[in-house]
Amino acid sequence: MRLPFIAIFVTCITIFFNLRSRRAMTRTEDVRRAFWERERKANMTRRKSLEDLPYIKIPEDIPPEITEALSGDAREAAKRVTDLRDEDAKIVNLTGYSNTDLKLEYGVANINDLIVYDTNYTTLVTSLQECAKALYEAEKYTEVQRVLEFCVQTGTDVSASYKMLIDLYRTKLFLEKEASDAKIRALETVAETLRTINKDSILAMIREALA
Repeated sequence: MRLPFIAIFVTCITIFFNLRSRRAMTRTEDVRRAFWERERKANMTRRKSLEDLPYIKIPEDIPPEITEALSGDAREAAKRVTDLRDEDAKIVNLTGYSNTDLKLEYGVANINDLIVYDTNYTTLVTSLQECAKALYEAEKYTEVQRVLEFCVQTGTDVSASYKMLIDLYRTKLFLEKEASDAKIRALETVAETLRTINKDSILAMIREALA
């Protein structure tokens, strides 16, 4: 008497998993179709002006002087930043935007330029983080603050930059708690606007510091 029941049970389970598999395949196919339709539209989008992009200008005091006492890696990182400034390189933070997003917004003919601008931005903030780390180890805390606050102002999503700034505000700059909290809340305001997979972890770190 138990065999028919087991057979029915197995049949029901098989039907259930087949239905789930078909639904998953349908969703995957819908996503794939939507992606390629969006990509098709992106590749037909005409060139638009890039004049109004939020270009980033590197201040003359960024990065601060990296002396011979600091590591060669830090000096090389500082040189990358000064080269970007001296060459008047175009720098734009496009973190979180896919190539398809950029083509839809600015036209397919601009995509190579936009990739260069975004690569320049990545070079900028990662190099400045290297400088900040070396300056921190040399106990040049005001210089670290200047470098990293500039990075945050540009919308960096380098988690280490936020972590180091929180440490500065809490332990190295001799700030009163009220002033320290205010600076960390300012970091939170910036982090809430990020378009990056690092956003949630950065916000969690900031909010833990405020808790």
